[in-house]
Amino acid sequence: MTENYSLRIQAAYLGKVMIGLLVLTGLGFASSIVDAANLSKPVKDGAFVALILAALTIPFLIGAVYRRMDELQRRLHEQACMFSPSVSFSAAFVAGILQSHQVVPEFSAFWICACVIASWGLSLVIADRQFK
Repeated sequence: MTENYSLRIQAAYLGKVMIGLLVLTGLGFASSIVDAANLSKPVKDGAFVALILAALTIPFLIGAVYRRMDELQRRLHEQACMFSPSVSFSAAFVAGILQSHQVVPEFSAFWICACVIASWGLSLVIADRQFK
């Protein structure tokens, strides 16, 4: 009974994470499509403003999900969120140094977003292992 309930909770949580990642991916692709599209400047500017406003709602949505978590889930996420920014900052800093010395070509800031998500996910898995 408890194991089945736990699997349902994990599936629901994984679904929420996947929907969030799909939204982020969609915003990134939409930004690229709007940039490449042959639109007039006012339409293109309006589309970019709409995408920026959509991206700015993400912290509020994360806060709403966080408020619904139980104490253990909050602790795991807090541990993951302590590690993720430092890894992402370090990766962005090293990439900036390498780009300024022309060791690596310039790349999109969307890759830094991917680094944040990947380091958060990895650190969440590591934090979760201590309770297994």
